[in-house]
Amino acid sequence: MFETESFKSMNFLRSLIPGLLLLCSSLATQGSIVNYHATGQFTSSDFPLDIAIGDRFSIDFSYDDSVLDSNPNNFGNFAGALRSLDFRLLPGFSTGQYAGGHLTVPGEVETIDGNGPLVPDRFYARADFGTFPPLGGYAFSGLLFVLDDPTDTSSITDSGGNPTLASVLNGPVVLSQFSQTTVRLDAVDKHGSAQGVVTSLTVVPEPVSGALMVLGASMLILLDRRRISRR
Repeated sequence: MFETESFKSMNFLRSLIPGLLLLCSSLATQGSIVNYHATGQFTSSDFPLDIAIGDRFSIDFSYDDSVLDSNPNNFGNFAGALRSLDFRLLPGFSTGQYAGGHLTVPGEVETIDGNGPLVPDRFYARADFGTFPPLGGYAFSGLLFVLDDPTDTSSITDSGGNPTLASVLNGPVVLSQFSQTTVRLDAVDKHGSAQGVVTSLTVVPEPVSGALMVLGASMLILLDRRRISRR
């Protein structure tokens, strides 16, 4: 009797696995908030006390890829798609004293489906409003995050109309597709800037997706252990 109930329980657990895998796949592909973690290094600065050349930084940002393009040509404009952005100098890898800050008002994401070196494929995100301190005594003006592909072979495609950001990007943004990268913090009224390059960019899984994957893996381990114990 016990073995029969155990067998039924194993079958029940096994029957749940395909549904969990399908749900994880659905969550990964549907239009949603996409999260990233980026790191980089500054190569120039007009504010050496705040941000020094060689300082390393991190940026955590997210965008809503269900936002529609408001520009009908191959230059995509996705107003309000940038939902979060947090900038920090990396402790132990920076001599500047800039405290960093985070976005408080949704920002803009732009894309370009380019046609040559003069008009590269581009992913562009801008943060204009946030908790960012002054730079060199001047008020913060904006933070730019730009990835360019002069070969126009990235996954960005835009045939016009009003597509979603997801359909233009065709998947997560992959750093290796872009040979030119720029992160720039500007002070107001052209009082200077600090500029650097992006050295890493990774997708951060949504918490729900991660939890489901862990649950599925745990169930597989449980089934395996129960099979071993019955031998």
